[in-house]
Amino acid sequence: MPTKKNLFLNNVAEGEDDGFFKKLSSANAVPEAWTLPAEGELAVDVFETKKDVVVRAAIAGIKSDDLALSLEGDILTIRGARHDEDKTERKYLCQECHWGSFSQSVILPTPVKNDKVKAQLQRGILTILLPKTKKNASIEVADLGDA
Repeated sequence: MPTKKNLFLNNVAEGEDDGFFKKLSSANAVPEAWTLPAEGELAVDVFETKKDVVVRAAIAGIKSDDLALSLEGDILTIRGARHDEDKTERKYLCQECHWGSFSQSVILPTPVKNDKVKAQLQRGILTILLPKTKKNASIEVADLGDA
């Protein structure tokens, strides 16, 4: 059964809770609208070289068929799903690995050539190369006088 992430309770700083929020949560007094199904967070590195914007993410256990990349305007989105192939019944004592869907969107710092983007998945590392295009050209305004 998927766990739920409680956005309200996660905002309470460690050590600042006098027990009120824990009691509130255990009494089922936190509205359902404040909780969301947990979705995996994909950590990414984004950096520039002279020619490219590069996005890298460590996503072990993923096949390229389980990934979808999209580029709309200046936003690159990575979506995927990590599937637990082992269907053995179990009782978790601790579960930190996320199984299921994940996504991450990155706002690109500079325009890129959409038709030249390349992505590769090797040994659990996704690398996306986005070739830079020239910066937007400035337009000079001609003064036509007071005609």
